[in-house]
Amino acid sequence: MITELEVVAKGGLLYNIGRVALRAEGNFNEENFVEKGREWIEKHLKNDGAALKIAKSLQEKDELFFLWKKAHSLACKNEDIKYFTPNPIISPFYKIRNPNNLNETLNKIPYYQLQSEKPQIAIYNKPIINHENYRRLIEKFKKDLQSTKPPYGINLLTMLMEKHLSNIPLGSPFDDVSMFRHCVLVSAISGCLYLYLKEKRRDKDFSVASIVDCLSSEKPFLLVGGDLSGIQKFIYTITSKGALRALKGRSFYIELLIEHIINEIIDNLNLTRCNIVFSAGGNFCIVSPNTDNAVSELDKLKSRIETFLFNEFKGELQLHLEYIAFGEESFKNSASVSDGLGEKLEKSKKTGWQKRLKDILKPESPHENCLTTQCDVCFREDVSLVSLQRGDEALQVCEPCYFQYKLGEELLEISEGISPVIYRLSEQPQGDYVKIEKFYYCFRRSRDEKLENLADKIYRINNFNAENYNKPNNIFLPLGIYKKRGLKELTDAVSDFGINRLAVLRMDVDNLGKIFGSAIAEQERTFARISEISNRLNQFFKYHLNYIAEGKEIDSLDIAERGVKNKGRNLMIIYSGGDDVFILGHWLDVIETAFDIRRYFELFTGNRFLTISGGISINQDSYPVYQYARDAEELERLAKRDNKKDSLALLDDRKVGWNSFDKVIERIRLFKKFLKTESNGFVIDEQKLPKTFFYRLFSLAKVFRKEGILVLPKAAYLISRAKFNNCADEDVLSIKEVIMNSNEKEWEITELATLVTLMLMRKGGRDHE
Repeated sequence: MITELEVVAKGGLLYNIGRVALRAEGNFNEENFVEKGREWIEKHLKNDGAALKIAKSLQEKDELFFLWKKAHSLACKNEDIKYFTPNPIISPFYKIRNPNNLNETLNKIPYYQLQSEKPQIAIYNKPIINHENYRRLIEKFKKDLQSTKPPYGINLLTMLMEKHLSNIPLGSPFDDVSMFRHCVLVSAISGCLYLYLKEKRRDKDFSVASIVDCLSSEKPFLLVGGDLSGIQKFIYTITSKGALRALKGRSFYIELLIEHIINEIIDNLNLTRCNIVFSAGGNFCIVSPNTDNAVSELDKLKSRIETFLFNEFKGELQLHLEYIAFGEESFKNSASVSDGLGEKLEKSKKTGWQKRLKDILKPESPHENCLTTQCDVCFREDVSLVSLQRGDEALQVCEPCYFQYKLGEELLEISEGISPVIYRLSEQPQGDYVKIEKFYYCFRRSRDEKLENLADKIYRINNFNAENYNKPNNIFLPLGIYKKRGLKELTDAVSDFGINRLAVLRMDVDNLGKIFGSAIAEQERTFARISEISNRLNQFFKYHLNYIAEGKEIDSLDIAERGVKNKGRNLMIIYSGGDDVFILGHWLDVIETAFDIRRYFELFTGNRFLTISGGISINQDSYPVYQYARDAEELERLAKRDNKKDSLALLDDRKVGWNSFDKVIERIRLFKKFLKTESNGFVIDEQKLPKTFFYRLFSLAKVFRKEGILVLPKAAYLISRAKFNNCADEDVLSIKEVIMNSNEKEWEITELATLVTLMLMRKGGRDHE
């Protein structure tokens, strides 16, 4: 049965489709976009009952039409769209000023091509866009529609709009807001107004006067914010036993938990996924109607989830869920409402589990089967333990760790699947699953027909194939899940090239708070723009990061020329989302990936003021994973210290700016010309250099760092020992200039480049040298 609410939400999503259709015909005036939209819907969605009702309502006299028109106007902060030329979309990051100097703005405009890329790259030469580009794009949209069956659910339409309309600009003066994000926002506003008017005003119909009056005198909307605290401790407080699976399972459990909470809000408040402003990094933001029902449901949900988390994890994880009312003015400037919500969330974090102090302080005896032992993964001893078989070893673990380990195991498998999928079920299934409240989540590498018919939600991971979205409960879910095929244990990532070492990379965007705050002028801080920026960041760190980490479909860094573009990188993404990255793998692959992430992040945003810093912890595979994580976190803090960010810290607390890291790579490439490859590592070409050359050079570099002087006799001796047979003259001159140099910065570069070169030369490496 088609509900009026479904018509309202879907109608908001399709309200602007006529603009795209007109552009495909070469009409960039768009005065008749509503009429064209009705025509397009009747032709291409003709077998969808809700769509036909939408088409019928797209006329001036209809109440729903004015509801959509007003929602569109609010999303545009009540400004008209003036679109007369086929302009490309401007990167939404363009309006972000230098966070450290708000008077400094970009002097070049970054654009995106009309067609989405993997990964997306901003360009400064304005692309030429014409109606033929639009015609080809909308033809692909229609082809995808034809591959599915009606009724066309809102999740399908949203996914197709993200796939095809993400790089179409809404129009001047909103050339940095995509048609996709605008349509999603119009749908969200429409649904909220509908629900508000129905409950607060008991409207049977939506008169123009009623809508105008409620917007001018009331606050019909809620901005709902969620923040999960305790994530860092939850993820990284584990032993090295079953580390890879436990770490992956725990980090993804957080994502699944947030997704679960969002779904519960959407379902209980009669919203759609269009109402999600953003979701990433343990945080989310949703637009809701300001109704008694919404407030009641949010309060009940908050209490319910808090109870679940407390019982499940004894206060280790806590949901902070707050909301704030707002009206029409906040669509023009969202600063006050977003700041107000942020203050409420911060206040909630400070009070913590204050209401449950008795429960927290209540002394508890160990569980009867924990009298002589504890959970082998998280050290918990207040719950019953179960046996977990890990190869030939049986671990005793608590039930949450058991399911998280199994989740990590499933994720290692689905990472290698063609069309990975997550099924949410109301009844307990056979096999492994993760349970959150009363729901069971099952993971499969590809479609499972039996689960397909039982599931109430089906998450298609990174899947833009329209044929998989025939059912309305199918949801597109971007996830950073890249893993080298065959990587099952930490030891699988140790041996690849040079010294046998693992590495952990932790990375995030610098000055993120300022980026969403003061770095955007208040008058530019609209819902549409903030939503667009959030969505793009999520695209980068959840979707595009898979391609960057793998290194096959990009211009990837390959220091040792190992054939990265053919075989990919020996690592896995443990977590990525929002602005945060956690990657584990072979040390060289991790270093190269960090460099590529930083490079492509700058290309993606097109804004040099947006920087990213990280820390890389390198050690043996026997080193505890939780300690890896802590070391990488400390190095990341070092990289961001003293406001001198845009850096990478690694190898015994060496901090290097990314611009200097470019020079480190150039120097390694120079050194490589005096080496030769032998059995997955470099060795000295003794026709060119003496065997101990780089050890002596590294010693010189350390002396220079400590004493600030160049030991000339030793430098001259080092050069005199070289044979330089079969070497290009310019290479010989370059390496001599490297050694006979008294510049402090140059010796910092030389020291790091020499250290990495020695690691590329080492075999085995399981000693402590």
